[in-house]
Amino acid sequence: MRKITIVKAGRPYDLAAVCLIVLLSVVASQLGIRSPFLWVIAFFSVYFAPGYALTSLLFPSNKVLLLDTLLIKRQVVVRHVTGLERVALSFVLSITIVAISGIVLLRGLSDFTAESVGLELLIVTFGASILAHLARSRLPESDQMELSITVRDSPKFSIAEKTMGVLIICAVVISAMTVSGILGEPQGKEKYTEFFITGRDDDLSKLPSILNVSENGIITINIVNHEGGETEYNITLGLSNDSSFTSYTVIDWDGNNTLVPESGYYSFVDLPNGASMRRDFTFSIVTPGEHRLYLEVKNGDKSKELWIWLVILSPI
Repeated sequence: MRKITIVKAGRPYDLAAVCLIVLLSVVASQLGIRSPFLWVIAFFSVYFAPGYALTSLLFPSNKVLLLDTLLIKRQVVVRHVTGLERVALSFVLSITIVAISGIVLLRGLSDFTAESVGLELLIVTFGASILAHLARSRLPESDQMELSITVRDSPKFSIAEKTMGVLIICAVVISAMTVSGILGEPQGKEKYTEFFITGRDDDLSKLPSILNVSENGIITINIVNHEGGETEYNITLGLSNDSSFTSYTVIDWDGNNTLVPESGYYSFVDLPNGASMRRDFTFSIVTPGEHRLYLEVKNGDKSKELWIWLVILSPI
């Protein structure tokens, strides 16, 4: 049997290793690097490294003093902290940190992006590691934490043990691939489209609401592309309660468009990512009464809808 020492007293290689893992995963995510090796690093940087640093801070020694009672110090027991317990506690604390930070970020304090998650992991892991090293250095060298494993000269594993080992390795790889979605997206921002209407001169108070028969009304249609790439938009509008029309006519952006119930107008617009469209739509209605002007913008399977109510007065 052989005893292999992984972490020796006075040599915080383990703390340096977890800090390096987190640093590599964050840098790789920002550079857009993809590989199975980095998936594994991303997994351990999220679900192990910060928890291990905190565990090292909480237990800088291999020995823990346990009291017989919480209120009366009648008996003191010295207990040895095993490496398996440290590993298990590291995973538990890391999962707790990720869950709590996710809740905080989703509450609006910051966007849940690769940058915010990476910054959080760096702060927790590096901060706890520095404090853990200081805590270890204050202890006598004989009491400082050490990690070692004992290897048998000719290890023999049963079929059940081999099967369990393969399942654990597969679970780690699958989890790593899943976690890479958190640190693997350089931008990590939500893709969406802005769609809104205003009145003339971008004034909401100038939106038409009451018009005479055949009187021209003007609304300004605004679209802003945040979809991450060039996008084709299909603009549809008309007098209807929904997006269904019996006939369609191409929008005349430079002239007047006569609106008839159940007849729609449409137009296609291509916008690069980050670009915007602002177009005035001039229209008139020849049918007196109350009408619902329905507007829809579609890009692929996404759609946004708006509508305004118009009262058309009969001629005196």
